[in-house]
Amino acid sequence: MKQILLVCFLLSHLVVINAQKSIITLHPLVIDTVIQMNLSKTNLEANLQVTIRNNTNDTIFLKWERNVINMPKSWMSRVCDDNFCYPQAINSNIDPSLYLNEPLRILPRRTNKLQVHFVPNGMTGTGKIELEFATTKQPNIVIGVAEFNIEITGATSAVEMPRKPLRVYPNPSGNYLTVSDTDGVARIVVYNMVGREVKSFQVEDNSTYDIGNLSDGIYLVGLFDKKGNVIKTLRVSKRGVRP
Repeated sequence: MKQILLVCFLLSHLVVINAQKSIITLHPLVIDTVIQMNLSKTNLEANLQVTIRNNTNDTIFLKWERNVINMPKSWMSRVCDDNFCYPQAINSNIDPSLYLNEPLRILPRRTNKLQVHFVPNGMTGTGKIELEFATTKQPNIVIGVAEFNIEITGATSAVEMPRKPLRVYPNPSGNYLTVSDTDGVARIVVYNMVGREVKSFQVEDNSTYDIGNLSDGIYLVGLFDKKGNVIKTLRVSKRGVRP
């Protein structure tokens, strides 16, 4: 009798686990890539992306956790969503010890995206990072894992694709911002220091962007390409113009 009860318990446990895993679909599950870079330019990043699909008829709220499996000591990495790039030191979007509670929201039958950014800081090597996903209701039950494998090599002048340095000026700014080079930049998003979007602009050549109604303080300015990928995130100080 005890054996029958144990088998029933194990079967019911497996049903629960499979039901949890069917909540989301990750695409791709595993990313393996080799990227050539001009490693003399230490500000270059390699960005790998996973799409998360909500398979349910309800809005879901997800916790993600970054696990660095291996990576050269000189490298850095960070996770970015559609609105914000988390600092290197943050390994999850929900961390009570840091008073951080920013669940990833996905509408019914819709998708959302996360990027893992690798910053090699001028060094070749290989890296592996896993992103574990759980619902905020059951944060200790993993319902999906995305694996990112990357090899970064030095690029020769014949194959490298250099990117012009980007900056936002003036910094400190008054009422307006300007982007130094709009090539490849489609959108500018201004965030406050807790990651909330407070302004956004479509980029046009030779344009300035009005931030005069924002309070004085420190802001993060994200530069995005046409596909919505983060090109660069910059820190800007806003100081109102005074008579």
